[in-house]
Amino acid sequence: KGFPAIRPELDLVEQEDQFTHDMSLETELDPETNLNVFRVNPNFAEDEKAYENLKKSIL
Repeated sequence: KGFPAIRPELDLVEQEDQFTHDMSLETELDPETNLNVFRVNPNFAEDEKAYENLKKSIL
């Protein structure tokens, strides 16, 4: 009881909105390795500042 599987403050999705991804061990999957690429953003600092300003305007 001291170590719950999901802490209550992190249990944000209602039970009826949850779904399980069913997969077979024999199914051939596409790992989409072309998506596993990191590209450096040359405008990172400006983008972060713009994001912070947007966050402040929303909140």
